[in-house]
Amino acid sequence: MARIIIFSGAGISAESGVQTFRDKDGLWEGHDIDEVCNYQTWQRNYDAVHRFYDERRVALGTVAPNDAHRLIADWERRYAVINVTQNIDDLFERAGCRDVIHLHGFLTEMRCYECDRRWDIGYRRHDTTLCPDASEHHTLLKPSVVFFGEQAPLYQRLYTIFEDLADDDLIFVIGTSDAVVPFGHYLRHLPGRKFRVNPDPEYSDVYEREFTSTACAAVAEMDALVRAHMGG
Repeated sequence: MARIIIFSGAGISAESGVQTFRDKDGLWEGHDIDEVCNYQTWQRNYDAVHRFYDERRVALGTVAPNDAHRLIADWERRYAVINVTQNIDDLFERAGCRDVIHLHGFLTEMRCYECDRRWDIGYRRHDTTLCPDASEHHTLLKPSVVFFGEQAPLYQRLYTIFEDLADDDLIFVIGTSDAVVPFGHYLRHLPGRKFRVNPDPEYSDVYEREFTSTACAAVAEMDALVRAHMGG
């Protein structure tokens, strides 16, 4: 059975007002990566790390899913979909997606570094110094986000998805460069019909078609392509 495989990045959420990390006006402007997102230094910079992610969490609560998120949620209701994102926001879930693979973690979750318990704190600032497990007095809490230099366990699931691709799969790479995950490199010799959605792509012969627009601007064309391929 044909499937739709989505690999997305910051560009799909930027249209909802989620500020990106790598653009010239992105979040790293004015922030030291080694201070706020480095696995080797985060404990030393504990307060700065939490201030940074508190701000991101509060800001996330002020934005909403866009048409591209909602389109993918609609595909999920009608077809077999695998939805993999590098984004740490919850906009896919709020659009109605049920099984999103967040490669780099989840912003609205906090993690106890000592016992690995994770819990949802919504869109608020972290307001406790204790793990909620009453049986333990753990005080080292970490945003449930994968930092630079930290192991990303779900990459193994990503590699399994690559290995399982089939000729009749539709593959969309949306709103992401190859800076973190080089999708073009991985997909080059793999089966499936491949499409990329990026307003400023570098040329690549990997993809059957390049949608040189934002994801929201390409919604109607992407949906028409999917319906034609999937049979309605």
